[in-house]
Order: sequence, then C-alpha cells, then structure tokens
Amino acid sequence: MARITDLPETTLQTIFSLLEAEEAIKASKASKTLFNAWQTRPDLVFDYQAFQRVIFGRADEPPSWKNVTLLTSLMDSIFYQKLRARREKSYLDKKHMELVISVARNLKRYHQERIPIQSFKFRSKPCQDWIPYALFKEGIEIAIDNGAKVIDLYCHHIDLPKTVWEAKNLVELSLRCFYLKYQDEIRCHRLKQLRLEDVVINSFMFTNIVSACQLLEDLEMKNCTGMNFDDISVFPSLKHLHLNNADIGNNNFLEDLDNNCPNLKELVLCDSRERATIKISSSSLENLQLSLENHDEIQVQAPKLREFVYNSDRGSIPDQLYISGVLTAEWTCTINILLSQNLDNNCFYKLKKIITNLSRSKLSFNLKYRKFSAVNFDINKVADLDLDGPSSSIQHLSVEGCGNEETLSCMLDGFFWCCRPKTLSLKWGGLRSIHDTDPFLDRVMNTQYQDHGQVISSKFWQQDLKRVKLEVLDHRKQEVFGHCQEVFQSSHMLDWQTSA
Repeated sequence: MARITDLPETTLQTIFSLLEAEEAIKASKASKTLFNAWQTRPDLVFDYQAFQRVIFGRADEPPSWKNVTLLTSLMDSIFYQKLRARREKSYLDKKHMELVISVARNLKRYHQERIPIQSFKFRSKPCQDWIPYALFKEGIEIAIDNGAKVIDLYCHHIDLPKTVWEAKNLVELSLRCFYLKYQDEIRCHRLKQLRLEDVVINSFMFTNIVSACQLLEDLEMKNCTGMNFDDISVFPSLKHLHLNNADIGNNNFLEDLDNNCPNLKELVLCDSRERATIKISSSSLENLQLSLENHDEIQVQAPKLREFVYNSDRGSIPDQLYISGVLTAEWTCTINILLSQNLDNNCFYKLKKIITNLSRSKLSFNLKYRKFSAVNFDINKVADLDLDGPSSSIQHLSVEGCGNEETLSCMLDGFFWCCRPKTLSLKWGGLRSIHDTDPFLDRVMNTQYQDHGQVISSKFWQQDLKRVKLEVLDHRKQEVFGHCQEVFQSSHMLDWQTSA
C-alpha cells in the first residue's frame, strides 16, 4: 500500500499549501521526507495571525492564574490586573523573539541554498510591525532574487521597499496599507495582476506603473488616495478592472473606455460619493457590476454586455438607469437593494422606469426590507405618474423583510404595478398568523377571505394573474434583523394574463 511519503515532493508541497499553518507544521514533523518537503516549499507565508493561533493553541500558553491562591480583593484589584498583563506580555515578548529568529533563519536558508520561491506572502500584526523593517525588506529581496512570481504584502502605513518594482519575474502583486513613493525605473514588465488596498499613491507614480507594465490584465483598487483617474494613461491589455471608492475625477476615464481600456471585459465599480451623473461607455465590456449610492443618473453604453448587476446597500434608487446599445441576444440584469428608506409612490415610480428601461434583459429584482422603513403605495395617486404601456415582465422578484400583512400586501401592490414577475420568492417575518397550506398569495387571490374581521379587497393586478403555483413553502423561527420571529419562506410560479 502506497504511503503519503512516496508522493513526489512537489505534490507534498501542494498538500502543505492547502493546510492551515499549525496543521502544516505538525504534519511536517511526521517524517524526514515530509520535513524536507516543508523546508523547501516554494510558497512562503509569514502571517502574524497564524503565528498567534500556533502560540495560543499549544500547551505552553500563558500560565493560568485560576489556581493561584490570592485574596478575593486582590483578584479584583488593579495590581492583579497589571501583574497578569506584565506576565503575559513577558511570555508574548519571548515568543515574539522566537518568531523573529525563526523568520530570519528561514530566509537565510532560502538565500544560501537558492531554494526557488514561487510566492511570498507577509501579513503584519494589526496596527504594529512584528518584525524589524530591515528583516522585512531583506525577505522581499530574497524572494525576488529567488524568482518569486507572486508577492502579497500587508503592513501598516510604511514605505514600500523600492526593490519590489525591480522584480523582473513578478506576475501578481498585492499591496495593502503602504505608501508608494515615486520611482523612475520600474522593471516588473511581466506583471499581470495588481491589487492595491488602502494605499497612498500619486498620479505620477501610478502612470509610471501603467506605462511600464503593458501586460497588466487585472487591476483592483480599494480605498486608495492621492491620485485621479483623469490623469491616467491607456491600459492596453487590461481585461478586469475593480474600483472601490476611487477618484474617477470628472468621469472622463469611464466615458472613454474604448481608448483607455480597449480590451476591457469586466468592470466592478463601488462608489459611495455623491455624483449627479455617471456615464460608462465601452464596446468591449461584457460584465458590469455597480455598487453606487447617491447617484441621480446612470448611463451605460455597452454593445457586448452579457451581465449587469446593480447593488445599493443604503436603499438609494437612481432617478434614471439607462443601458443602451446592447446587441447581445440574451443578457441578464440583477438589481439588489437593501431598503433603508421609506418605500413610497416616488420610489415605485423610479423602479418602474428602471425596469422598463431594462425590459429587454432577463431581469431579476431582489429587495431586503427593514421593519423601521415605511411602505406606502396608493394606486389612485400613482396613476397620475403612470408610464405608457403595460408593466414589464421580469424573470424573478425576491422580497425579504418583516412586518404585518398590510405592509406585505402594500409592497406587493407596488411591485406588481412596476412589473410582472414570472417567479416570486418571499421571506417574511412578523405576520400574526400563517397557515402552511394556505399561503399569503392564495388568500389574496380569494377576495372573500377574512382575517381578524377585515376583508382583503380586490387587487388591481388580480385580473391579470391567472394562476399561482406554490413551489416551496417553509415555516420556522429564525432571527430577522436582530429579532427571533416566525418566518415563512415561499416560492411561487406566477402565470400572468398579459405581459410586455
């Protein structure tokens, strides 16, 4: 029978890479073969959180004070707290020094034996550096000299060593919480993936990176400051662009993606800044995801678009959302809104305009409703705002929230005025009574049904709804927005008389 130690060294190293640090260390001690495979692994990871798990998961953790005989008053005193903190700090300082020595020893071994390094990952202690800067810099230099293709660094607002930009073999680079100072010469011409988070970088340095890294295909920037995309030059090979709270300036960059990113396939844009209008134009774009707040108008022109996703975590609904020029035969749209404001006639009017504009797509709409938000829909008042033509047909409508039956009924009135969903999923808590065999929609269909002495009046949409087929029904207690409530979850197939 074959043993695990009979496997090739590269296979053993792949197995080690899939394990947690403490598990990998324990496994490496099982045999000399495993230890050698661990000692020459091409993926170096120095993670302070993993270091903490190793320490506090071992038997020699800070000694417990529970068995120490002291007066009760002393146990509660400030002196006791300081004494305990001092003892634990001494223990951690000792382990910390052991870790630093271990890191230095490992780096020296890789350097002297010229052990190939595929990837180098470093994670710092929160709000504090846990190894000297000189050792951190030396580790990066050794990784680069030994051919590292992937470098992933997370420190706390220190200057990035300039040697990173001299890595000729570098393919993937991830940086978090660094200051990127200007550097004339950048030699990482093979770089294809660049991820920056909480990084301070000016437009001159970023332009220099873009100019030097012509093979860059994947760019992700989160909460980066110091630069403006209006000043950025062309990304000739870029296919995936993810911008989170980036300064896009006057929107010139997004309006001219055909020139700035001629091969762009995917754009993810997250922005909580207030803007009147945002325009996106690209003849190559296939996937677009927008997570925007406080935007009045959104215009997209993308002939090859296949998938569009719009997210709003603060419940803001744009006045206008246009997607024009799509030539794809079948393209999908998904709208996700977490409602944190009152849902009134004006909101439903905005939603109907958006749904009408997106009616050529396979559209799904998902809404999460918070109980403290009010729902008001009056078909008589909204008639004056009505748009020409019937309500558009959409693939799926999902509503999740809590409230009484009147709230749910009013919300469905508003949505059925906006659209005609082919399937409807409800996940609702807060109803005083619900019967497993008599779900809400079936009871609404029956205008003679009485609940607590009130007759459910005939709905304006009932004449169009021919049949309701219950697919799934679940009834249980669970937590909804911080409260444990009776929740029923159902999925319905809706057969409408007319559709757009």
